Amino acid sequence: MDSKVLIAGLIVVLTTLSLLLFQYIRRGNANPIKVSQSNTPAVLLAGPSGSGKTALFTLITTGSIRNTVTSQQINIERNFRPSVSLIDYPGSTKLHYKLIEDIKNNDRIKVIVFVMDATTDPKELDTTAEFLVDILNVSEAKSEPIDILIACNRSESFTARPPLKIKEALEKEIGKIIQRKKKSLGKVSKDIDEDVEDQDDVALFNVNTENFKFSMLEGSVDVVAGSVHKRNIGKWEEWIENHF
Repeated sequence: MDSKVLIAGLIVVLTTLSLLLFQYIRRGNANPIKVSQSNTPAVLLAGPSGSGKTALFTLITTGSIRNTVTSQQINIERNFRPSVSLIDYPGSTKLHYKLIEDIKNNDRIKVIVFVMDATTDPKELDTTAEFLVDILNVSEAKSEPIDILIACNRSESFTARPPLKIKEALEKEIGKIIQRKKKSLGKVSKDIDEDVEDQDDVALFNVNTENFKFSMLEGSVDVVAGSVHKRNIGKWEEWIENHF
């Protein structure tokens, strides 16, 4: 009787340990993968949540279109091209700081595809422009500035804006944002009566904010229409190919 009880107890313990191990492995796989783990040059997909980044990543890597949900998981395809990785970074604002740090500290990121919704009203591009400014501040400060493709997704929609209009609206909004940052930093410097230099903002502080244009930057910025839903991503893929 005692041996049977002992065996039953051992079975319960082993089963419990197995379940705990399984849950631990699942949690480990769900954690974001650090970009720095990639050992090859990389294409980085970034942009606001819901813009279609993960759907684009899936279409490029599998050839299929799947419904995706907002996630905080980083997706990496290490064999996107020979010796080139493709990284899909979550658009959650909670991870913006991590994205910026990875761009700043990781020289393997060679180009950035910034995916945005082409149906967004130009008057509501402030959040998207803020996100783009954060990226440009670090991408322009690198020894080799990173080229950026602004991929205007959902361009097949009736309410979509053409790339030129989106480009002009973004340039106008970015100029306003940089100007605000300059004034804010200048006020801080005056209040504490000493020079203050925010290294993250220096890259864009020397441009003309009243008439800001992407052409003023060291890295190239191209704005191109496309659609993941319609599988119209040929121009985006061509842009990437031309950089490798």
